[in-house]
Amino acid sequence: FSSCYFALDITNPAKPALLWEFSSPKDLGFSASYPGVARVGPRDDPGDWYVIFGSGPTNYEGTSDQQASLYVLDLKTGALVKQFSGAPLETNSYMGGVATLDFNLDYQTNALYVGETHDSGGTWGGKMHRVFVATPGTDLYPSPNSWTLTTLASTKEHQPITAAPAIAADQTNTPWVYWGTGRFFSEVDKMQLDTQGFYGVKDKTLTEGGAAEDHSPSDLIDVSNVVVTFGKPSTVTGSDVVSSGSGWDEMAAEMRGTEASPTHGWYFEVTDIAGANAGERVLVKPSVFGGLTMFTSFKPINDVCKTGGDGRLYAVYFETGTPFSR
Repeated sequence: FSSCYFALDITNPAKPALLWEFSSPKDLGFSASYPGVARVGPRDDPGDWYVIFGSGPTNYEGTSDQQASLYVLDLKTGALVKQFSGAPLETNSYMGGVATLDFNLDYQTNALYVGETHDSGGTWGGKMHRVFVATPGTDLYPSPNSWTLTTLASTKEHQPITAAPAIAADQTNTPWVYWGTGRFFSEVDKMQLDTQGFYGVKDKTLTEGGAAEDHSPSDLIDVSNVVVTFGKPSTVTGSDVVSSGSGWDEMAAEMRGTEASPTHGWYFEVTDIAGANAGERVLVKPSVFGGLTMFTSFKPINDVCKTGGDGRLYAVYFETGTPFSR
């Protein structure tokens, strides 16, 4: 038994019609990967449309004994066009939800982003991968067989990625990818108390058509302890890039980086409900609008016989991962 994906034609909502059904008992597993949709082709043509999703756990405990796969299907027929497997995907892994990016809004998908959960000797880990489709602003429309899979960043230990990421661009037109970490598949997961994180990472090579840069957490700025005062002037404490008492604008400028001293993004630990190692986690796709990255967290009750838990709504400035200055 394994999962399957299907597509419905809802042109007439009162009479939906089944278009196709896809299953792969050998390696699809119990997939919970939210699918993404990609279009390739000239703006004024119908184009070629695809749906993309990943494989899931291979047992009811939410673990995997196989290497993850990423599937690309023809959206109209359900035919398998491309299956990504092998490196850089880890062993004992499965995929999260997929997000697609049309960078310059010309009806041409440029990239897909999808998180991975893997088990490394009993320790959960996560990676955010990027599938490169086409360089923004070019008249190139490659088929899925020409798409390439590389890794954008890895998370800290004990931080798997199960939800889809969100995507935005900053004032220099650099793409950013945002995601949270954590899992909640089984009763065992209720008792997992490892501190989870939230990440904002630049994809600086997309617009050049290069491979993603495969950042580690040490490449990113830890903003877990930053405190921002409200008002004018707004000051900050706890920052790794400016001294205590510096202005928020000064911190933001340092975090944006320069060509001579580039920065790659930020992360912070999700600990608002009950502090570190308390089981708070991120299980949903973030939203980005108005300069804010927003997401919810959840901390389940640490009792296998009870349901429920606590949650929080976070809103941070998209370039710094901290509160805004006003």
